[in-house]
Amino acid sequence: MKKLFTTLAALILTIPLYGQKIETRDPNEHQIVQVKTALNHLTVIQLAEPVLSVAAGSDAFKVEWRADQVFIEPTEAGVSTNLFIWTKSGRENYELDPAGPLSAMDFAIDTRTADPAPAPRPKPARKASTDPVMVAAVGMLRGTPVRQEMWKTQKHRVQVMVRDLFEESGKLFIRYSIENGTRTPYAPGTPHMTVLKGSLSHGELTAHVYTQLTRREDENLIGRSEARLPVIAHEVSNTTVLPGQETIGVVGVKLQSSTTVVLRLRFRDDHGRAVTAAVVN
Repeated sequence: MKKLFTTLAALILTIPLYGQKIETRDPNEHQIVQVKTALNHLTVIQLAEPVLSVAAGSDAFKVEWRADQVFIEPTEAGVSTNLFIWTKSGRENYELDPAGPLSAMDFAIDTRTADPAPAPRPKPARKASTDPVMVAAVGMLRGTPVRQEMWKTQKHRVQVMVRDLFEESGKLFIRYSIENGTRTPYAPGTPHMTVLKGSLSHGELTAHVYTQLTRREDENLIGRSEARLPVIAHEVSNTTVLPGQETIGVVGVKLQSSTTVVLRLRFRDDHGRAVTAAVVN
């Protein structure tokens, strides 16, 4: 981190600013902000409040943060990815463009401090929707992306990847994808949902929140106890996944604990092979 700040100071003092832009924007969790970068240069995102966490989709960008600032430096050419920044007020969404010319890069992107809004009049509490279509739409905007840090795909298998988690009114909705790498059609059906309590052999579960576990990590959970979770909503874009194709689904369950647990989704077996996914929540 110290080296990164030293580099930032040196760049600010020695590089002409005529070709770089400093933009100011309003906070908006429903907007995706394009960020133009350049090799060997830093782009600074200044938030209106301290940063809680960040997540990028590729290690082709070095991303670090301190207080209310996020520092981005591309390390490879020709690679783009997305970036999420969480603060107390919500999530900011960014798309990091491939490193380009210095004349087009964003030197800094500043976020305005929102003016205090007048206190709203109390409204009757609305019942949380369990309609799968509405759940999917809201979850896309407000859900928390799930990381697959150590998870690896396997060839010639049916595989499940957990994409997002969205909590509302004591319910948890999970958006997942199923990829059919076999030569025969696969019908996943409604997943069998269970909750597991325990710890990983190499650390506590709390260090892996919002992370999909590898098969080995799932198998090596210590002190596990497993209980079934009733499914309250389920929708899938295609009930049958053809060879080489993918489908997206949303499943909802009622949360029964505020502690960190592992949620396991189990679909119909594929010719005797288990089709599962485990995510820490």
